[in-house]
Parts: sequence; C-alpha cells; structure tokens
Amino acid sequence: MIDTIGLITDFGLQDWYAAELKLTIKSLCNANLVDITHELNKFDIDEARFVMLQAERIMPERSIVIAVVDPGVGSKRDCLLLKKGNRFFIGPDNGIFDYIIDDKTECYTIKSDRFDSVSNTFHGRDIFAPLAAKIAKDERIDEYVLKRKCKLRSLFNPELRNGSIKGKIVYVDSFGNAITNIDMSFKESVEEGVILFRGKKIGLVKSYSGQEGLFAIYDSAGYLEISSYRGKQKTDFNIGEPVEIRRSL
Repeated sequence: MIDTIGLITDFGLQDWYAAELKLTIKSLCNANLVDITHELNKFDIDEARFVMLQAERIMPERSIVIAVVDPGVGSKRDCLLLKKGNRFFIGPDNGIFDYIIDDKTECYTIKSDRFDSVSNTFHGRDIFAPLAAKIAKDERIDEYVLKRKCKLRSLFNPELRNGSIKGKIVYVDSFGNAITNIDMSFKESVEEGVILFRGKKIGLVKSYSGQEGLFAIYDSAGYLEISSYRGKQKTDFNIGEPVEIRRSL
C-alpha cells in the first residue's frame, strides 16, 4: 500500500486548482498528501525537473509523486507513469522527469482514454489523481498503462573538459540562491580549484553569514550554490547560466 502522495504544481495558491486536485485524491484514497510545492513559475519545465529530482530524494518508500506543470495539456503529448522500486511518478511527458530517469526506471504511457470525463485542461484532476489512487489502493492498473522504453537523457551532470568542470545553474530558490548541478562528488576539485561565474572568480565559503558580494557554498542537499548574504547582492540569475571550476594556477 502507498503511504504518501506528493504534489508538484505551478498552480499557486490564489486559485482553487491545488485544492481541487487534493480533494479529488482524498475522495478516492486515504493516502497522506504532501505539498512539495505549488509555487513553481508558470509552465517552467526547467524548474519542475529540478524539483522532481529533489522529490525523488526526499519522498519515502511506498510513495507517489504527481507533477502538474503542463503547458501542453489537451494536446497529443503523452501522460507518463514511472516506477522506481516502490515509488511512482505521474505527470506529462514534457521533460519534467529527465533528471530522474535511469536504467532502473520502468516507464509506462498512461492510456488517457481509459478514464471517464477527462477535461482537456485538467489532466492532473481527471487522469493523474485517479491513477495515483488506484496505485495507492494496490489495485491492478494493467488496463490503464502501456509499458514503453524509457528515454535516458544526460542533462543534469556537469561536463568535464581539459581538467575543468563546466556546470550550470539549474534552479533559483525563493531566497535568491542559484543552485548548480555541481554536487558533492566534485567537492575536492571545487575546494582546490578556482570557481568562475560571469568571468569573475568567487570564493567558496562554509556559511551564509556576514559574507560580502557573491560567493559559492554547498547547500543542505549537497549542491554548489552561487549566493549572497540575505540576497543583498541583487543578481538576476538565469537557469542554464554556466559555472566553471578550473584547476588552481
């Protein structure tokens, strides 16, 4: 049995969409609901795929993650179910799962025509929620899904070239911290090398407190961030911006 269902959406809290999704799930099963976030930028697939990676990291065994960041809803894009051990991930086939699909993932196309009264604008409520409820109640779902080959993508890992680590910003959090795809596996190289951002060298620190200007720091999830103390260094970070680690000269 599934214990927990986590939700990732760009609905925000001004409208009723997040509540309607949650109430639909609760009407169909008794799983605990966790709001991973409803505050993603509208239609932002880049943000969604990084939050999905964090959802995989923090969600427990016997859980489901439903993602509704879906600018292509109602089009010919597929709906996907992913299975990784005892955890399931449900959402549109638009790139939001790119960071979590690996060679141990089972991928399924959801047969949208098997569900009743499907709106062209709210597949989260009409397809994802009912399928999640069936999985949560340990019901057979063979008639609702079709196994397919997973699309493996190497989009997250930094590039290694001529002794340099070429990473990028993959997410900007609500505190203004620019999170990169350079994780703790590169910690030794980061500590011994030179961190370059926008053509300038920045220092690696161990605490946010009292620092001047931009600096680099490893965050609680183990990713290198470009940050400033209390966000005082007003910087318009952009997802995809390069961050490079070079060997010390």
